[in-house]
Amino acid sequence: MYNYFEFNDNVINDIAIVYEIDKPSLSKKQIDTINIPSRHGEIFNGCSYDPIEVKISMLIQGDNEADYQDRLKTLHEIFKTTKEVKVAFSEDKFLFGIVSDEFRPVNKTKLSSHATIKIICHIPYCYSNDLKLFNTEDNNKTIVVTNEGGEPAIPFISIGFSKDTHYVQLENTETGQRILVGAYPSLSLISVKKQSLILHDDCTTLSYWSQSGSSIDSDRSSNGTFGITDSGNAICLATMGDGSTSWKGACMKTKNLSEELDEFSVQAYFRHNSTGKNGDPTILDIKSDTSTGEVDEKTVYYEVKVASLNVRTGPGTKHKKIGALKRGHKITSYTLEKGWIKFKYTSSKTGYVCDDHCKKVTKTSQVSVKIQNMVVVSSGKGNVNLRATPHYSGKLVTTIRTGEAVRVIKYKHTDKDKDGNVRYYYKLAKKYKGKYAGYICTGNLKSASAVSVDYDYSSDANIADDKTGVISLYLFDINGSRLAKIEFIDEQKYFEYTKPLVRIGSRTVLQDTTKVPKPKSSIVDDNGTLKTTNYLSGQLGDWNEFYGKVTLKRYKENNKYVWDVVVQKIVDGVVKKTMATHNIKYTDLPINKLAYAVLYIGTNAASMAKSCAMSLTDLKIYNLNPSGGTEVVENNKIYFQEGDILDIDFNTRSAYLNHDECNDIVDIGSRFFNVGTGDTEIKFNSDDTELNADITFRENWSGIVD
Repeated sequence: MYNYFEFNDNVINDIAIVYEIDKPSLSKKQIDTINIPSRHGEIFNGCSYDPIEVKISMLIQGDNEADYQDRLKTLHEIFKTTKEVKVAFSEDKFLFGIVSDEFRPVNKTKLSSHATIKIICHIPYCYSNDLKLFNTEDNNKTIVVTNEGGEPAIPFISIGFSKDTHYVQLENTETGQRILVGAYPSLSLISVKKQSLILHDDCTTLSYWSQSGSSIDSDRSSNGTFGITDSGNAICLATMGDGSTSWKGACMKTKNLSEELDEFSVQAYFRHNSTGKNGDPTILDIKSDTSTGEVDEKTVYYEVKVASLNVRTGPGTKHKKIGALKRGHKITSYTLEKGWIKFKYTSSKTGYVCDDHCKKVTKTSQVSVKIQNMVVVSSGKGNVNLRATPHYSGKLVTTIRTGEAVRVIKYKHTDKDKDGNVRYYYKLAKKYKGKYAGYICTGNLKSASAVSVDYDYSSDANIADDKTGVISLYLFDINGSRLAKIEFIDEQKYFEYTKPLVRIGSRTVLQDTTKVPKPKSSIVDDNGTLKTTNYLSGQLGDWNEFYGKVTLKRYKENNKYVWDVVVQKIVDGVVKKTMATHNIKYTDLPINKLAYAVLYIGTNAASMAKSCAMSLTDLKIYNLNPSGGTEVVENNKIYFQEGDILDIDFNTRSAYLNHDECNDIVDIGSRFFNVGTGDTEIKFNSDDTELNADITFRENWSGIVD
């Protein structure tokens, strides 16, 4: 696409006409030199590229005044970000940049304006949209990667282990740089696991658990039941039970661990999601769900069929001649007036030509169009007409209530009346209520963000805001004394707000601290009495639609207990948000040994339909001191076990074992490396001869490369 411009995943060409992009191929250099008075000239001491500045000029133009204002508002929301985002000037490469200058539309009319913005890209490199992936094959412990970019690339390497393993070493054979994770074993020493797995429940059955009807916490009944999700890979609440408590749910405990644990790590994967759409009655959260299709487009124009055709100031030969058109000239935008064709002759003049000397041409071609969901609105409180043809005079098929969603083909059908007034219509891509086809005026269609209508949510189970639920994992010693609690809870009746919380003993050591405001409200007249009614008010916090991992550890340092807790939100296999508290050392924290765990899932809603979707998807409990407390001065530690995944991020120079940072087991002499241009061989050395590895990276280039 010519002058392609994408900003923060928004294709600006869909909103405005981008008519100029002023961008350098390479930015300026900052050259450092050393000046020695006793020598002529200066000594070159290196250089670096300056940030790249790009100027983009665009025309913002709407089909009508409302459409123009909507486009302006959309651009304002896109460009107001205060952080660096992805910027692209081609469809296969991107940079990171931020708008550095004001967004000020000029040369305004009711339907259009011009604007020029400046973007600063502080890192003067562009990157490929596509990730390159290379992996080991047939037990070959080398991977040859090919970098076709213009600069060295930063890799991300993942290694999967097939057995207990002491170490893995990676070497860039081109540069000799090596990274060692773990430690080489000595034949004279015994091998001891760094940690041993005591319990692993993949949550596909309830075999590790026994039901408990006793109350686990105050105001929580537990006579409901558990089940397995339809997908078969998580434990969920099946029935909520009853009782006089606020929270109603189910409770069960694991079997006692094979050994009581003094130093341990608990790793649990949870889901907590208030499924459904946002219930704010002033917002319809209808996803556009855009796809593409093709339609037949008819183009009708007039073509001059004589050698020279006079252009006059009015519809008749008595009017002044102002020019002439040559044979073959096409008039594509026009109106007909008493045997004459009226058209724009120049930017400032309207011309007329006799239609006897022109031939009418109709061409049909297929054009690509967007198909998406939109919301029906009207200027008043009435319904909107669905017509059989794209004309104001078209036959009325039915009416559609304001606030309903319809799927349309975003190709504008023009309806021009005798007075020159123009309306545009979209055709339904999907029949309304499965039986009504037709056309809707574009002025009665809006994106959800621009809609303000009443919405009856009181009986809708598919509303996220008023769903509540709690999922808690408790840790106990053999006598039933509580050591810790890991919890995700949404107790807000008028907000969707998933809150992570971890308590050790009686102390809250980690929680989301988002302040909960008063819900939105309206004042209604109830038979002469004014009452304030609260209603659903949207989302709070950053942990909604949660899937992720919680790691809670207790270990000893200098013979004193230390606790760590980490909460990680995972999206598409990538950790997107982390909250952690480390080095927790209060003297009043529990010191008893871990004997078993208890799971509670419940809701304070009136029915399961209004319960959050909650589940436990995986639970692992490790012994962090498998030697049984006997201090071993020297040994061969087993750092990796079967099924472990080691990720090495060369960009952040960090290593992660099963998503947990493990820089402490990276050898101090390790050197992180890049992947040079051309072919590079990466060699893997480990006592796991059947490990699997893959390498991913983005190719990159200096400056802006189209």
